[in-house]
Amino acid sequence: MNGLYNRIRNFALRNTKEESAISFFMGFLYRLFTNEIVDAVMNILGTVAISIMTGVGYYGIFFFICVILYSLSLLLMACAKRYQREKLIENRILKQALFGVNGTLREWAIELQKSAKLVLNLKKRSLDAMRRSVASINFQSAAFVVCVNLRNNLTKYYDNDNIYITIFQKQVTDEGMFCKMIAYSEEHEPSTYGEPYYIPEYREDLLGNIEYHSYLFSVNKTDIAVLPDHKSVEKSFVPHQKSAEREEEIQQYIGIPIAPAKLGVTFILQVDTNIPYLFGKDKHTVTLLAKTAIYPFAQFLHMIYEQSRTIEQLIGGDN
Repeated sequence: MNGLYNRIRNFALRNTKEESAISFFMGFLYRLFTNEIVDAVMNILGTVAISIMTGVGYYGIFFFICVILYSLSLLLMACAKRYQREKLIENRILKQALFGVNGTLREWAIELQKSAKLVLNLKKRSLDAMRRSVASINFQSAAFVVCVNLRNNLTKYYDNDNIYITIFQKQVTDEGMFCKMIAYSEEHEPSTYGEPYYIPEYREDLLGNIEYHSYLFSVNKTDIAVLPDHKSVEKSFVPHQKSAEREEEIQQYIGIPIAPAKLGVTFILQVDTNIPYLFGKDKHTVTLLAKTAIYPFAQFLHMIYEQSRTIEQLIGGDN
């Protein structure tokens, strides 16, 4: 049934993106089949009509037309109501995400205010002192703020604290490209924190043969990566040796790559859980969560990354 529903939903969405007679008709059907009065009337008429014809022993063509129309109506009503429930869930997720982003922005504003006061007091002193004063507003500090606030937000929404957030950043060195974890949501430092992982040139056989974050950096695309179940995680993941026990229990994964202009994918915001289907029953639902509740935090990080680059240039940094 999920496959049939997905095909009907995708067909409807494809035909409602632009203004046309088809999109108008699709909108009309959606409003019609989500109306409670229409639902009740169609159920009564369909049941009564079929019952009467069955009672008098009539099984002619009109009987089969009624059965087909009634069955089709029930199917479309079920699809419309399911989509309506999905939109309600999406709105609740969005509302919760806005609360989370608001808390993140408020916390970061406080950090900026503190740093602004320090810069004001140090503006007549050495450049090194000024650099130290703005150290608290660098990208890594913001990454920790995002990890903690995003986890708190998702934990509150799902009423479950088995959610883990990490951020990996790419580094280009003379030896090649590497990535490492620069922030996390856990109270204790993960065993893989700060450890570099090599990023090879992209090849089709890399999936499942290197760490998944390194694979995403290698692919160098900004598409949201979703692994909606344990089977897809097992197929794609190479667990880190130091945290293999936890990673082998991961049931769902979301990775959001961010690529600043002309730099390619530079950091990845990762969310995972060891609770089966916590983020949704299928890839579509998990992707919806990623776009609605998680992507705004990644965009906030993108903004801070560009801010940090600007500050470094202004005070004579190396970037």
